[in-house]
Amino acid sequence: CFSRVADAIGILNRGDTLYLLAEEVEEMFDEERLPAGVTIVRKYPQAVGDVVKVEGGGTVLQAGLDALAADPAMFALEVAPGRYAPVKIPAGLDGKVVYGTDAASCIIDGSLAHEASRCVESQSAVILSNLTLRAGSAAGDGGGVKGAKLVIDCIIENCTATGAGGGVSGVDAVIASLFEGNAAANGAAAANSALKSCTLVSNTGGATVAGGSVEHSVFVDNASVDGAGNLATNMDFFAAGTRQPT
Repeated sequence: CFSRVADAIGILNRGDTLYLLAEEVEEMFDEERLPAGVTIVRKYPQAVGDVVKVEGGGTVLQAGLDALAADPAMFALEVAPGRYAPVKIPAGLDGKVVYGTDAASCIIDGSLAHEASRCVESQSAVILSNLTLRAGSAAGDGGGVKGAKLVIDCIIENCTATGAGGGVSGVDAVIASLFEGNAAANGAAAANSALKSCTLVSNTGGATVAGGSVEHSVFVDNASVDGAGNLATNMDFFAAGTRQPT
């Protein structure tokens, strides 16, 4: 099967830290593939107490992020099922992980904000995993997520941006995630991000992906005002294994 961690290794740089969140993850990668200087930290939430946990929905997710920032010993934020208001991730959380216990029911919902808001706006190179980013809206780029190191196994749906990247913008890599029903003037699903093993369905606006790269992904029923609904434009590369239906 496709290895999420193996893909993540491809964008690690010297001096980065690779966090393993569960014992079974160790089986998904070969340590010999790690770049020189990368640190491995094996921290299993079920065995240690250095994970912030939030539940109940509403604005508590932002409080959890503040707690994560306040204590250097904490390395991750675990999100229980619920509908959470949009969040802003402060600087100083590079390498931290925000992960849901169930992607379909751990939802960051832009409609819960008092005004139009991205689901996640990050000033840190964080990792987002196993979450739904829904109904985010941006006057600019990145309606669902703007700024992050990795987005893994997430659902990005019904997000909009007046600029580029209805779903995400400026994310180092989005891996094994679903983009559905997003819209933007350019890059209806994503802009300036590397997409790997993703599925892009029914996104509308400019070209479905603008800038960045796409690898081993599937485009289905996307629509574009410029006729490039199932096309990606201005890509660094468009790898073999990506399927674009006619």
